[in-house]
Amino acid sequence: MTEAAHRIEIIKALTLCWTTVNREIKVNDDPRNSELEEIKHELQLAGNILVKAVSEKVDVMEELQPLLHVDPSLDSLFGMDATLNSMAT
Repeated sequence: MTEAAHRIEIIKALTLCWTTVNREIKVNDDPRNSELEEIKHELQLAGNILVKAVSEKVDVMEELQPLLHVDPSLDSLFGMDATLNSMAT
């Protein structure tokens, strides 16, 4: 995962899925939302695992900062909201 090209592709895939799921949740107010929320949770797990897996060798905060600036909801995807909160205290 420390290979930049592979990491970037995984980040792209997670980000695209995250954005799509969030958009569907906002647009559709139906029973399918519980399934979408479950997918959202699984994406968060994958994002958190990615960050933890590479954080010792790569400055993930720096790498994700441009994405977080464009879409602040991505902080939840990658667990950065918890990281930022723990750094603030």
